[in-house]
Amino acid sequence: MTMTRAEKMRFLNGPAARLKAVGMLFSLGLCGLLLLVACGGGGEESTPSAQQTQTPAGTPKPPGSGIDPCALVTKEDAEAILGSPVDEPKRQTLDPFETCIYGAGTLAKEVQLLVGSDVYTTDSGFDDAMESAARSLGVEPNPIPGLGDKAYWLAGSLWVLKGNITFNLMVLTPELTDPQRDEEVREQEALSATTDLAKKVLLRIP
Repeated sequence: MTMTRAEKMRFLNGPAARLKAVGMLFSLGLCGLLLLVACGGGGEESTPSAQQTQTPAGTPKPPGSGIDPCALVTKEDAEAILGSPVDEPKRQTLDPFETCIYGAGTLAKEVQLLVGSDVYTTDSGFDDAMESAARSLGVEPNPIPGLGDKAYWLAGSLWVLKGNITFNLMVLTPELTDPQRDEEVREQEALSATTDLAKKVLLRIP
């Protein structure tokens, strides 16, 4: 199922939807994201949360990362990239990820990090997941060379694999989500800002 531009923006601009989609993407082997997309316009939400779902048969449930996500992206980092003060970070465990979200009082200004360990054990498994997720969202997977072991820009967020650690970064600002601006320009600005932040995260991963 291919998402329209408006549907993609609604998907990206809802923090709860993003967190649920990410958790389901991994705990259900991508089926959860497909369900979320299929049910996205149906009014009452019937998609189960990541904590309520089971992993596919024969797939071990990944352990928590044991990493503090708010130490990988600091409040100072978020304020620098958003250009304004941010609230105290919101921490949440969304197995297999630990999440950290910095907001500035509006959904239009937000930095989100998710990090998990042993989500993927091979580069090829990471590649397959990114390509499947891209197909489900109706977008092209965009490999980003020179960032960690593997990295992909996918539907407005950056996925990076380094060793046994997988993390996802998303940056939202009014400029990056302004529909009046050229979409390609906004995409490149978002990729540049998110990549710069990812380089800091990579230096802080143990």
